[in-house]
Amino acid sequence: MTCVETRGGAVYTEVAEGVENFAQAYDSLRSTALTPDESATVIRSVIGRAKRAKGRST
Repeated sequence: MTCVETRGGAVYTEVAEGVENFAQAYDSLRSTALTPDESATVIRSVIGRAKRAKGRST
């Protein structure tokens, strides 16, 4: 059984194919997700670019 929370409510499935589809989707997300350290690096980079851009516009 799978339960997925969405903006529109919860989606439940007990059908093997549906469970497998959700499992594959989560595996795909997990394999492409950044590590916490990589995420922090990206966030710092974006903040730095935003600050530099703001400094040029004033």
